[in-house]
Amino acid sequence: MNFKKIVSLILALILVFTLSACTEGNNESTLSNSSDISSSEIESVTSTVSNSTETSEKDTTDTSSAKSSSSTSSKPTSSKNSSSKPSTTTTSQKVSSENKTNNSKVSPKLYKVTDSKGNVAWLFGSIHVGKSTFYPLPDYVTNAFYGSEVLAVEFDLVAFENDMTAQTNALSALVSPKQSVKKHLIGNDALSTYERAVEILTENQSYSPYMDYYKPALWSMFIDSLIYKKIGADSGYGIDRHLINEAKQKNIKIDNIESADAQYKMLAGFSDKLQTMMLKGSIQSYESPDSKKDLDALMNIWETGDYAKLRKMLREDYDAMYADDPALCKEYNDAMNVKRDALMTDYVVKALSSGKRTFVCVGAAHIARENGIADSLKARGYTVEEVK
Repeated sequence: MNFKKIVSLILALILVFTLSACTEGNNESTLSNSSDISSSEIESVTSTVSNSTETSEKDTTDTSSAKSSSSTSSKPTSSKNSSSKPSTTTTSQKVSSENKTNNSKVSPKLYKVTDSKGNVAWLFGSIHVGKSTFYPLPDYVTNAFYGSEVLAVEFDLVAFENDMTAQTNALSALVSPKQSVKKHLIGNDALSTYERAVEILTENQSYSPYMDYYKPALWSMFIDSLIYKKIGADSGYGIDRHLINEAKQKNIKIDNIESADAQYKMLAGFSDKLQTMMLKGSIQSYESPDSKKDLDALMNIWETGDYAKLRKMLREDYDAMYADDPALCKEYNDAMNVKRDALMTDYVVKALSSGKRTFVCVGAAHIARENGIADSLKARGYTVEEVK
């Protein structure tokens, strides 16, 4: 298993970053060690994770506030308190939204999509983690964004992080009440995979027996979140989070193209064999000395808008996965990419027909890959042109 799963997650899937706080401080179990749990205990499991998220998000907020007050960084606000009060503008938000953007150090890819009637939508690739030097965004991006009536994102992660009920409902898809995670793992090395995953989580004070009743896909996400923490990936600087907070400040309507629930159900629907492969991949990435280098390369691609390099990287990622197991590659790619790319493409088409100027911001991989959103829109006869 040697494909670079980091590529798909950082540029395509938001959920791992909404759960990154869940791996901190989860030492208490709400479950017994029995092999069967009740429906009421399912709620206890998901509530425990949600409560942990809320606590850790508060800690992150306090840290971010300290950073903001001690520097002139333009880091977008990521705290729950600030996002729930859109009438209040913090110092960091003022920097990012009021400064002229002609001093921007980045040149990310932005597409203008036009239909036969002259209706316009913008297509902007997100990276779900970032760094302070991403901001301010260049003027060709901010002009398009602030001139739009609607911001369309995979889902409103800020609202999700503030809604414990939504978190509990979404997480329930990945609870396995009738059998432990060990029974979902496939292969002769299933036990050693489980034991190594427990070791990693325990080393990071993130393991509790209740986790044994989550499916392997969520274990994979928990370990991924530890990888991003270890290599310094900061979701507080994520592009989608920044634009969502800006939209809330400027009263720009936010549309959800997908939902957190849909993303969790997608993961839960993967076969046990695929989920086992994902967990092995996460363990391998955690142990790899190249994770930081891979992240830096991805950030550089986003900063420079080098979609040719991104497309090549995604192709290599796909080929490596295909070489390991063609059937699992198809299962993963169809759900993670093909179906979601089609859904996002259909959304852009509907947005154009509505006549509302819509700024679509989704994981950059969905836009850049072969037969992704940009290619599909061109194939349907829409004009897709790069904006600089």
